[in-house]
Amino acid sequence: FINLQFKTNENPKESFIASPFSVLIPLAELALYTIGKSFAQITNVLNVTNKDEIRQGMRRLLDNFKLPKNVTLNLAQKIYANKQFELSDAFKRDTEVYFDAKAENLDFSQRAAAAKAINDWVSAQTNGLIPNLVDESLLSELTRLVLVNAIYFKGNWLRPFDPKITQKKDFYIAKDKNVTVDMMYQKGYFRYMENQALQIKALELLYKDRNYSLLCV
Repeated sequence: FINLQFKTNENPKESFIASPFSVLIPLAELALYTIGKSFAQITNVLNVTNKDEIRQGMRRLLDNFKLPKNVTLNLAQKIYANKQFELSDAFKRDTEVYFDAKAENLDFSQRAAAAKAINDWVSAQTNGLIPNLVDESLLSELTRLVLVNAIYFKGNWLRPFDPKITQKKDFYIAKDKNVTVDMMYQKGYFRYMENQALQIKALELLYKDRNYSLLCV
């Protein structure tokens, strides 16, 4: 994620949105069934040394998100494999036990139908907020795996914003480009930090369930 931040800083006229969690889970899933150089590269990124670390680490991580208070949280993972490759029982078991995920075969040569199947599933998991995750142009009979991670989150602020003082303001998507948006306003004390190495400023907004917060960078 830090490497991604540095990469985007090379072009300051562009913004990006990334979910480290949504990068972590698919990489961990891949690592369980890779060997050799591929396994070494993935585990280096994940900062782990063996597959048991991945299994136990993912299980502990996902358990931390169970039974949240004052928020709605749905973490959904699924693996779609080319129908030409039969998924082993061990693969299906590990996928479900350690990632709370399902794995199934799909005919990627039928690009439109395959994309619709994936998008319908993602839409259902995110209350319709992400209806088109995969474009059919990304799929072909050569596609081997599609690893999907979808996160739906809805929470109440610890300190709610007053809608009466929301105003139209300029939001800068680049130094020389802006759009007009509804800008919320609130005055108070918040956790804030600056990091020169990463070239960032960050502000944390808490939800009622203090285990969750929005980090604006």
